Amino acid sequence: MPYDLIVIGSGPGGYVCAIRAAQLGLKTAVVEKDKTFGGTCLNVGCIPSKALLYASELYEEAGHKFGRMGIDIGQPKLDLAAMMKFKDEGVDGNVKGVAFLFKKNKVESIQGIGRIVAPGKVEVKAGDGKTQVLETKAIVIATGSDVARLKGIDIDEKRIVSSTGASSSSTAFCRAWTTRSAGNFSASSKGRESSSGCRRRSPQWTRPAGGSRRGSSRHPAAPWKSSRPTWCSSPSAGCPIPKD
Repeated sequence: MPYDLIVIGSGPGGYVCAIRAAQLGLKTAVVEKDKTFGGTCLNVGCIPSKALLYASELYEEAGHKFGRMGIDIGQPKLDLAAMMKFKDEGVDGNVKGVAFLFKKNKVESIQGIGRIVAPGKVEVKAGDGKTQVLETKAIVIATGSDVARLKGIDIDEKRIVSSTGASSSSTAFCRAWTTRSAGNFSASSKGRESSSGCRRRSPQWTRPAGGSRRGSSRHPAAPWKSSRPTWCSSPSAGCPIPKD
């Protein structure tokens, strides 16, 4: 039986559309290429970057502002593995929430890469290479965003780190934290949030792409006397996290 609506992509645009369509009585399916729902925003974008931003804000306040309030806790110590776990727990709760809403509202989910092959027909290629063609009365394309690639620049997630890599990998995030001088080429909300967090870790962090001035490195934190946290033994020590 054909669907009334197929939504390609399960990010904030796709899952809200699919859930509402189902609530209005349409037979609805969502095609998602990843194993979890939520797209870039919930998995590697808004949610993880905001979790890390929040944690870095508290880290800065504990180290530089608590004393002025009469709260003496000494120099805070970073446990990066625990911070990444905190971020992962937030992501997990959100993506499971979307899965619950799909089930509650009887939205069918199909894992694979969707492609429109004809009017009212969507081909879905699963991870094992098998394909199926779904028929529908209407199609919504909600495929979201991906990391922009600059000509001549290879994003290796080591020296040049994407926003996805920084929010997904403890090693990449640690390099951003301990880097002596770094820059951000994005003025998107995700890029600004990453800049704000990294500005708290390194006074030499720059964000040449512009965007909102609030919380950016254009106002470096004066109390920092060294661009390397005390837990990092030397500039050549590398990342203290053994593996991702």
